[in-house]
Amino acid sequence: MLHFRIISMSKRTHQIFFAAIIINLILILLFTELNTVRFVMCGFSLSAMILLPFGRKGGIYHRVVSSIGLILFVLVILIVN
Repeated sequence: MLHFRIISMSKRTHQIFFAAIIINLILILLFTELNTVRFVMCGFSLSAMILLPFGRKGGIYHRVVSSIGLILFVLVILIVN
């Protein structure tokens, strides 16, 4: 939605959201049991967020990896209990 300019976001807001998601994922990992689906999905989401800055801003890699990371984050928060 950002790519097609349906919504707009300042650079500072983007950085704050990115940092908040990473902090949430780290806290979830700290308080989740090791051998659970939630732990694995949270780990994959965190790794996608860590790999995100290696792509060119707005490029296909950046959009795909950020989408995967956000989808996994939403699944961890909403679905996996």
